[in-house]
Amino acid sequence: MKKLKKRIVLFGILGGLIASFILFSFIDVMQVVSVIAIPLIIVIIPIYGYSKGLKVYEVFTDGAKEGFQVALRIIPFWWRSSWLSVLSVHPEQWICCPGYFPP
Repeated sequence: MKKLKKRIVLFGILGGLIASFILFSFIDVMQVVSVIAIPLIIVIIPIYGYSKGLKVYEVFTDGAKEGFQVALRIIPFWWRSSWLSVLSVHPEQWICCPGYFPP
């Protein structure tokens, strides 16, 4: 019975999107979706986690710590590939040619 309810809701949402594309222009629909999507995701994900019995705040902080560690591992590679590294190795390029930005 739960699967049937989920399918009905899913088909209702999909049908509504298809109908809105027929009735309104694509740009109008995308503007509405873009305004609604981010707040909806921010609200739905924690509620879903809480309903499954997760400690949402602890899971969030653990993920943030892990993401910070990943960022620390990525930064040296980003620095080597960025134009900032070129300027730090060859400062004469930005002294004599201030408009120079390497690709």
